[in-house]
Amino acid sequence: MASVATGGSRRFRLGNRTRKTVLVVHIASAGSWLGIDVVMGLLVVTSVFTDDTGTRALCYQALGLFTVWPLFTVGILCLASGVVLGLSTRYGLVRYW
Repeated sequence: MASVATGGSRRFRLGNRTRKTVLVVHIASAGSWLGIDVVMGLLVVTSVFTDDTGTRALCYQALGLFTVWPLFTVGILCLASGVVLGLSTRYGLVRYW
């Protein structure tokens, strides 16, 4: 990681290898977030359209396991890696002209 001074302002820059690593982490976390959402959708559909109360209860218990911590962890990881990638570009995180 290096700071580059251009026009009196300092910019945060990632090295090529570090940027690629953060990009892979960002893509993997976004993909797992999508995968967890698909699993949650399948559990909801299975619990709604089944007649067996045991299967319905098992789906709701599994939904409770997949909803809170895995989804929260992957979401925070995706957000953090996206912010790092955004800050390391020449455009910045929220600057748009």
